[in-house]
Amino acid sequence: MAEVLPLNPSPEDMARHVNRLAEDSKNVVITHHARERMGERRITSRHVMTCLRKGRVIEGPYKAVNGDWRCTMVRAVSGMDITAAIAVNFEDDLIVITVF
Repeated sequence: MAEVLPLNPSPEDMARHVNRLAEDSKNVVITHHARERMGERRITSRHVMTCLRKGRVIEGPYKAVNGDWRCTMVRAVSGMDITAAIAVNFEDDLIVITVF
């Protein structure tokens, strides 16, 4: 049975949910904007996936107008702090909005 996100998730609840969803890369969608930022900042897909799989929430979570849950996560990867702003939609897709 799928894990259900609480109505008002704590940062820890959200991090656990994202970490679990990111275990399968099919659940992760990286936007065009995020890919551009990755290229500019020399951030790889591996860096982003590690952030999602092992990171912690530093901003949010909050519910967006469209119903998605949004948050910002961070994780030290290869000597850099990788930060990702993400959304989780109704289908439990992780949408990477931007990275820095």
